[in-house]
Amino acid sequence: MSDSSDTQDNEAGSPGPAPTGQGTRADFRIFTGEPVVDLMQIMDFPGYPEEVVNSIPPDEFARMAGGALTEVVFCQNDPDGYSLVKVSLAADVILPAHTHNVDCLYYVIAGRLHLGRRCLGPGAGFYVPRGARYGYRAGPDGVTVLEFRHATSFDIDVTDKRPSTWNDLREAARKHDGWPGFFETAGYRNTSIEPDH
Repeated sequence: MSDSSDTQDNEAGSPGPAPTGQGTRADFRIFTGEPVVDLMQIMDFPGYPEEVVNSIPPDEFARMAGGALTEVVFCQNDPDGYSLVKVSLAADVILPAHTHNVDCLYYVIAGRLHLGRRCLGPGAGFYVPRGARYGYRAGPDGVTVLEFRHATSFDIDVTDKRPSTWNDLREAARKHDGWPGFFETAGYRNTSIEPDH
């Protein structure tokens, strides 16, 4: 008996290797959790509010970014396809309030996050319709969230201009010294997907 996750029937009806890589929406696809494209290939990034950019030196922006790892682990070659993004945030990282132009379903797989007055852990999640403003803070052990979208491209509009948010994020980056080694401990693997031989 064949494992349906690893094989599919070929044209002759017998089990054969399942296709991998990018395909159309109708293709059966296996993905391994490895990054398939860079986030900036599927997300338009218009930037931050001018007030924020003018108040934070570039080296501090870089330090703050050291606590966030975003990997696109699935993305179809179809404008009407699906994408799956894995976001890992280090301890106390704040994701400032922002919007997207597509709906998204978020699912926590590790750690905890604070969304408003709610604390969400593994197995919990939330749905954000397009255009709705949201942001969250990682818990003391960080958080990893899966982002499911019925879209293969989307935008982000960072709207949070509150000095308190940006000061808290700067302080968290200082407290954790820019989260050294976070990418490695978050499981980032810079590898390519190779077909089975």
